[in-house]
Amino acid sequence: MEESGVVLDHRRQLSLLRRNLWLIALLALIGAAYPAIRAVQNGVPHVATTQILVGEPVTLPYATGTQGTNATKDSGRLVDAEQRRMESDRVAQAVEATLPAGHAPYETQFSANASTTNVVSVSVTSPNGDVAKAVANGIAKAYIDALSKYNTEVLDSAQKELDANISDIDEQISKLEKALSSADPDALAQVQAVVGPARQALLDRREVQQSRIDNVALVKSVGTLGGAQVIQEADVKPSFMAVLTPILTGLLLGGFLGFLLVWIREGLSGRIVDASDLEPAGVRAKATWPAALDLPGAKTQFLPEVPKGDVAEVRALAATMWPTLSKTSGRDVTLLAPLTGQSIAPLTLAIWLARELDGMGHRVAVVNADSASASSRSALSAITAGSPASGGVTTGHFGEVLVVDAGPSEAVVGAPAFGTVLEQVARERDVVIVVGPALASQAGSIQAAPFVNRAILLVKSGSVRRSYAKKVMDELRGYASTLPVLANPEVLLYSVKSVRPRTPVPDAATSTMVNRSGEAAGTPTAVR
Repeated sequence: MEESGVVLDHRRQLSLLRRNLWLIALLALIGAAYPAIRAVQNGVPHVATTQILVGEPVTLPYATGTQGTNATKDSGRLVDAEQRRMESDRVAQAVEATLPAGHAPYETQFSANASTTNVVSVSVTSPNGDVAKAVANGIAKAYIDALSKYNTEVLDSAQKELDANISDIDEQISKLEKALSSADPDALAQVQAVVGPARQALLDRREVQQSRIDNVALVKSVGTLGGAQVIQEADVKPSFMAVLTPILTGLLLGGFLGFLLVWIREGLSGRIVDASDLEPAGVRAKATWPAALDLPGAKTQFLPEVPKGDVAEVRALAATMWPTLSKTSGRDVTLLAPLTGQSIAPLTLAIWLARELDGMGHRVAVVNADSASASSRSALSAITAGSPASGGVTTGHFGEVLVVDAGPSEAVVGAPAFGTVLEQVARERDVVIVVGPALASQAGSIQAAPFVNRAILLVKSGSVRRSYAKKVMDELRGYASTLPVLANPEVLLYSVKSVRPRTPVPDAATSTMVNRSGEAAGTPTAVR
């Protein structure tokens, strides 16, 4: 599997399609919109189809400037030649001359199957059915007229040439007869011996020429169409396929372009979007928990209360992430830390999960080990306000949930006092959720790792590049021998359902924390 780039396996391709289906669908609709708008503006096009039996051009071997006999003996060559005559500018100009000025546009298409028939089909498409019919019939008439004119010109030329040949022969015969009549009686026998054969040869040639003239006259009497005729007059029908074909083509091209753009964007961005991106990012997850949660981001409000839209999701996560938890089982100490960024999101999620676990009857504590996050400490300050600090560690209660803040100094997390407090909390609670700083910082989370028995990596979909995640995980594996929980964490991959307004944190002095029974807990804090 590729770590980065644009090479995707089938599983990631399907996931990529699901995530970007909206973009592919949008481009497909845009691709189909233009021909659809054209169809609405121009209406349903009409198609007129006529069938023409091609005729044979006159071929006279004895007349100069005519086609050879092979051109008409080969059916394929004959049809091809006559189809080119139909498509010629002469035919097009003749058809155009019969149409009214400002007529609707039209397109023509010629098709033939010379292997079975000498028929050429002419299809004309136009928004105006009358124009389509007129053009189709006009092409048939103009072609037949053009072929007839060509054959007439050939026959007239042959007639003229043959008449000239006979005139020349007659003149030669006349000269011979004059020489014979003026010959001296004594030499008459000799003159006859010379003139006689020559005169007979000329008479034979004249007979051949006369037979050819008779043949030309016979062809003229039969007709000059060469057998060309209209088999079927133009039949006009509305063409819904002419509307659907460009729309479907645009739909397919737009969808293909959308998939191509998504594929290129995926390769260029190289971000962790779903579970299939974890392994290329170097995250060897023991388990992956996908979720759609409105966790707060930077500069957004801390939300201790689970939003109504997220209650079911958080409850399901609490039940599945701690499936075997019971009052008789061993204590569970879990490190919840983001891969990058501030810990306001994991702190919020930890409070939400703690409240759900508390509602299931478990004793839960949340420990903030992100000493560098001012937003986390500000959010917890209302809960721990008024509590005495012991070695920099302050505590408070959120309903029945115990909340512990390690304080502003990173040294506090690694200090023996913090370890002692964490061990004491773990003895008194069924579940302890330790909120650590980003693993990329390699500070508080690493110092807190010896005190936990599992680690959950919180990753926001589309926010972390795979290459950066791989670099962080490779560095963390250097602690694999001493801190195995960091080398192979569980992953909670969440996506944001909506964007919350960036409102300031409410004044802690004017808010009151309430427990699940609805009674005041007595500790002021920020509430939604």
